[in-house]
Amino acid sequence: MLINTSPRVVHALESLKEVLTTMSGIIIESAYVSIPLLGSVLVDTDISKNNDCHSILSKGLDRFYSEVVKT
Repeated sequence: MLINTSPRVVHALESLKEVLTTMSGIIIESAYVSIPLLGSVLVDTDISKNNDCHSILSKGLDRFYSEVVKT
């Protein structure tokens, strides 16, 4: 599961995917989530309490879990 915290990050994310794939990692695209934290002052405890972030992360984790148990 990949979590992007900045919508402007494109090249770094693609590079990370390439590295993971090269190392035989499996990218589960359906579990990819993007949380707009750029410029926010949220810390880890705030993120888990934030309804939008919580919803996005929960859905991503559900999709990740579903794909993992299939294999």
